[in-house]
Amino acid sequence: MLAFCSAFSRQEPRYASPAYLELLSATAKASNGAMRLAGHLCGARAQQVLRGDASFVVRLRALGFARVQVNATAINGVDTSQLAANAAGLRAAMAAAPDTEWIVQRNTETEPLWSTLLAGEGGPPPNMSLLADSSCGTGVRATSFPPPPSIAAGGGGRRMSTGYAGGLGPGNCAEVLGAVARMLAAHDGGAARAHPVWIDMESSLRTKLADGGDVFDVNKCAVCVREVEALRAAGTLAVAEEPGAGDEGGAAKRQRTE
Repeated sequence: MLAFCSAFSRQEPRYASPAYLELLSATAKASNGAMRLAGHLCGARAQQVLRGDASFVVRLRALGFARVQVNATAINGVDTSQLAANAAGLRAAMAAAPDTEWIVQRNTETEPLWSTLLAGEGGPPPNMSLLADSSCGTGVRATSFPPPPSIAAGGGGRRMSTGYAGGLGPGNCAEVLGAVARMLAAHDGGAARAHPVWIDMESSLRTKLADGGDVFDVNKCAVCVREVEALRAAGTLAVAEEPGAGDEGGAAKRQRTE
């Protein structure tokens, strides 16, 4: 399943304007479910949910965005000095928008946030997912892939949806998916085979323009799809669609990988 996402922060060309948001929403609704949407919360929008305010996310859900990713990193314009304390606010925001899937970046910079959410009373929120991105959103190629929390804990607990990012793009999707599959197989085999796993990419799916700008390139996205389909056809990787919302700016391929 392919997912299309828009980033939200400030009024800048790289971020979605209110007019574009309305157009994207109408296009997705006209697709009768074929087009799935997600929002990436950066800067002020990320700070808003870290304070416990889910009003923008509730608005996005009404427009058809069933997933949001909280990019709580410095490169995304977020004050990261109080992330452990911010976990309570984010947990409250997740509870205020229970029918939205909330993706939290998992890396060393955001560890005070995601580890506090995982260790909280009652465990992680039921609508929380993790995106492992050791590059902290800079697009640097990942060299290792941490197991999902439930697998790392020996297979117990909720099988939290987990994504992988960091330098992924046309030309290396097959290699990365193979590495993720081997990581899963090296842990609890039973849990791994049914674990919801997906991959995420953004900068590698953009094409430079003559004026120095760049745009999302669906042709590059199609190359990634062909790589995955080749793995499926060869029988070297089993890929099953995972129901749910999806992720312009970046595109995530949300799948269950064996």
